[in-house]
Amino acid sequence: MDPQDASQKIAFFMDDRLPHDRKAQFTKLVAVLRPRYNFEIIPASFSEADFLKHLETHTYSLMLLPWYRYLSWKKLETRFGSLRLDGPTIAGYFADAILPFELSAMPSFHRMILLDFYRLDSFEIETLLQALIFPDQKAGFRGILPQTTPIHHQDWFDHDGANTRCIDAIMNTPLMKSNRWSERNQQLRFFLTALWTLSFSERVHRKTGERVAQIEIAEFSKRIAIKFVIEDADLTLKQMMDYFWPAQNHQNQAIHAMIKNSDFIRVAHFPESRQIEITAFFLESSPTLHHPGEMRGFWIEPQKLKYLRSSAEDLFQKRIPIHTAKRDLITEQFHEVLEHLKAVHLSLENISHEERFIMEHQVSNIRFLIQAIEKKVAERKKIA
Repeated sequence: MDPQDASQKIAFFMDDRLPHDRKAQFTKLVAVLRPRYNFEIIPASFSEADFLKHLETHTYSLMLLPWYRYLSWKKLETRFGSLRLDGPTIAGYFADAILPFELSAMPSFHRMILLDFYRLDSFEIETLLQALIFPDQKAGFRGILPQTTPIHHQDWFDHDGANTRCIDAIMNTPLMKSNRWSERNQQLRFFLTALWTLSFSERVHRKTGERVAQIEIAEFSKRIAIKFVIEDADLTLKQMMDYFWPAQNHQNQAIHAMIKNSDFIRVAHFPESRQIEITAFFLESSPTLHHPGEMRGFWIEPQKLKYLRSSAEDLFQKRIPIHTAKRDLITEQFHEVLEHLKAVHLSLENISHEERFIMEHQVSNIRFLIQAIEKKVAERKKIA
C-alpha cells in the first residue's frame, strides 16, 4: 500500500506554540515526511469549528494535531463516532519537551494517541505513521517489520505463574544477550517482569494449564519490538486508558513499570474477545534512557478482532520458538512432599485418637511416596 495514495491523505496542523529554534527543526522534520506521505498542511489559524466545516468537503484518513488541540477539540472525535472501530484516525503529537503533569486531566475519549515528534527520529516516526494510516496495520507487526524479520515467540501458561523461567529464557536468547542491547538489558528485564505481573494478575478465572499470554520479540534496524497478547483480560478499555494516562499517580504498578522502561507503547483492545495486545518499542533514539522524566508517546485504541495477529504473525518467514528450561518435577515433588510431611507431624501433637489414626495413615502414604521419588532420583543420576 502506498502512503502517497490520494485516499490516504493526512491533515497536518503545525504547532504554532513552538519556540523559534524548535519551530525551525520541526519544519525540517515535516519537510522530510511530506514527500513520503500525502500531507495537507492545515492553517494554524483554524479553530475547531473551522476545521469541522472544512471536513464537509474534504476527507482524510489521518488528522495530526498539536497535543493541546488534540486534547481540547472534543467535537472532532465525536464527529466520526467516539466508539468507532474503523474510519479516520485522529492523533495528537508533541514536538517539544513536555512533562506529564502538563497534560492535566484526561478527556473523556474512547481512544488516545499521542506521538513523540521530538525525541524520535524520522524513521521511527515514519514507522508509526505507516501503522496509523492503514487499518490492518494497527495491530501486530505487519507494516512495522519486514517479512524477513526473525520473530522469537513464547507462550505463557497458567502453571508458569509461580516462577520466572520464561523471562530467563527470553533474556538468554542471542538477541537479548547481544552487545547492542547491553545498555538497555535492565530495562528490558524490568519491562518483561511487568508484563508477567500484568498477565497473571489482570485476567479472569482460568482453568489450570490454559494459555495466559503469548509474547513475540523482533529486532529491526537497531530497534526492538515486543508484542504481547493477554488472553481473557479482566481489563476494560477505560481502565487501560486510566492506567496509561501520564498525568496521574499510577494505580497499576505493572503498567507504570512498562511505561517507565519502554520508548513507545501501543495498546489494541479487542472487546469482542476480551484480548489485549500490547506492542512496546525500544528504539535507537532511546528517549526513556536519555530523558527519563519527559513525556513519551503512547497509543490506545479499540480494534476489530480481525486485525488481531494472534497466531504469532504467519506472514513472517522465520519463526524461532523460545524454549524454557525443563522443570525438575521430581525434585519439586520431593520438596513438596517433605513440607507436607512436616506439617502432618506438627499437627499430630494435640489431636484425638481417631484423628491420630487417620493422620498416621497419611504419613505412611507420604513416606511411601518419598521412597518412590528417591528411587527415581537415584535412577536418573545413574543415567546421567
